[in-house]
Formats: sequence, C-alpha cells, structure tokens
Amino acid sequence: MKNNDIKKLALFPVLLLIATPLQAASDYYCWNNQDGVYECGNYVPAQYSQKGYWKRLKNGGWKEVDPAPTAGEIAEQEKQQEEERRKEEQREEDNALLKLFSTERDIDTSREAILYSIAAQLRPIESTLNILKENLKDLDKSKKRSENNLNVSDSQRDTIQRDIDRVTKRIQDNQKQLQNKRLEEEKINQKYNGYLERFREIMSRRGGSTE
Repeated sequence: MKNNDIKKLALFPVLLLIATPLQAASDYYCWNNQDGVYECGNYVPAQYSQKGYWKRLKNGGWKEVDPAPTAGEIAEQEKQQEEERRKEEQREEDNALLKLFSTERDIDTSREAILYSIAAQLRPIESTLNILKENLKDLDKSKKRSENNLNVSDSQRDTIQRDIDRVTKRIQDNQKQLQNKRLEEEKINQKYNGYLERFREIMSRRGGSTE
C-alpha cells in the first residue's frame, strides 16, 4: 500500500468525528448540571431546561437560551406592563380631552350650553305638572261634592274617578320626567367638574396655561 493511501485512511476517522456533530448541530445542546458541570447532548434534561442552556445552530454557532423567569419576575413584568398600559390610556384620555377643550372657559361654555338645553326642556314639564295638579284639585272637589249628591249618578261618579286616575297617572309620569331631567343636570355637572379637574391636572403636568 502506498504511503499516500495510508495517510488518507488515517485521516478518515478524524474527518468522521468532525462531520458528525455538524450533522446534528440543530439538535445539540449544552448546559450546566446541578454540580455546575458543563454537559452536552441531543436534548436538555427537564430539570435543567428552565435554568438556561446553549443551543448549537446549523451554521455552527451557538445561541444562549436565557433561564425561564421566576414567579416573582413574571409578577414584576406584569406589574410593569399594567402600569405602562394605564399610562398609555391616560395619555389617550388626556389628548382626547385637549382636542375638545383648549381652556377652562371652553369647558364652562360647553357645560352652560347643555344645562341651558335641559332647562328649556324642564320648563314645559313643570308648567304641565302645575296645570295637572290644579286639575286634580278640581276633580277631588267634584268627587267630594258628588258623594252625597243624589242628583249625581253612579256613572257620573265613575267618570269623575276615571278622570282622577288619569290625571294622577299623568302627574306621576311628569314627575318622573322632571326627576330624570334633574338627575341629568346633576350628571352633567359631575361630568364637567371631572373635565375641569382633569384639564387642570394635565396643564399642571405639562406646564401649560388653563386660561
């Protein structure tokens, strides 16, 4: 056998050892065991997979996989994410408010316009309610007069009672409408007081003028 052939045969096992890890590079990992000893294999044992390891890449390089976060670290991350979400919501709400109002006077003007509209709706309800209450007084008087009056038939008494019931129902309906409008007024004032407070806070944070 020629010397060159002997050299080629001697080199073959070395080449085989080099080629084998490269073929399995995508399935090759290394980690530190519980004693801190560096180990490698085709998979990471379950007891070490959460503690961080290194993965062999197809190009021959290595990728470090960080340890899985602890429960405390996860809680802290979630807390920070929630805080950032609240800050982002606050920024969006602030910007939306500033698009509506440039000054405190804008807020007051908008409030006054809405309250004026509600007041305009209240006036006819109050007027109707006063008229209905007077009608009810007259009907009550008619009912009392008819009770001992032999000239008033049962049919007439029934008619008076039906009128009393009808007017009483209308009074209740109007009182409910009136109450709802009063509540609407209250909610508008609360809403715009909130706008005013937030506007002042925004201007204070940003160093702007509220006038």
